[in-house]
Amino acid sequence: MEREKINTKDTQIFGNRVMLGCGAKILGPIRIGDDVKIGAGAVILKSIGQRKVVVGVPGREIVKS
Repeated sequence: MEREKINTKDTQIFGNRVMLGCGAKILGPIRIGDDVKIGAGAVILKSIGQRKVVVGVPGREIVKS
């Protein structure tokens, strides 16, 4: 039996320990890194690296100062 290949160019890929807020939308072929938190109602249009907090429309990273 032959295994079906997954086209990763058109797929959303989520890392470990990703938290999505209520109503968050991930649009397009995007990679979400490990330990990412995405706020409620956020719209994510581009990939997110590891250990980030992203909120808003379009999604923007919150930077600790």
